Amino acid sequence: MFRVVAVDALIKKTSAVKVNTKVNAEVWTTKINNATVLIMKSGTFMNESGLAVASFAKTKKIPGGNIIVIHDDLDLPFGKIRVSRDASAADTTACNRY
Repeated sequence: MFRVVAVDALIKKTSAVKVNTKVNAEVWTTKINNATVLIMKSGTFMNESGLAVASFAKTKKIPGGNIIVIHDDLDLPFGKIRVSRDASAADTTACNRY
């Protein structure tokens, strides 16, 4: 499994519990502000991660609007984050698959 610092920190901070799944990913469940949140780390390479997300979302009936994607962005200085809504996937084919 790939290491995603932001996701690892979220799992630790919220005391998320790992759950079993049939998709190529690691999945945790937790509560944030009384809402159930599923945290997923794809077990695929970046350009195929959309397949794991789409499969999991379809199985759990999660609408695309309820999915937040965290990924690296080499255009940003280290330690900076960018939050956007309904942004284009640009060159990230994984985001285009769902």
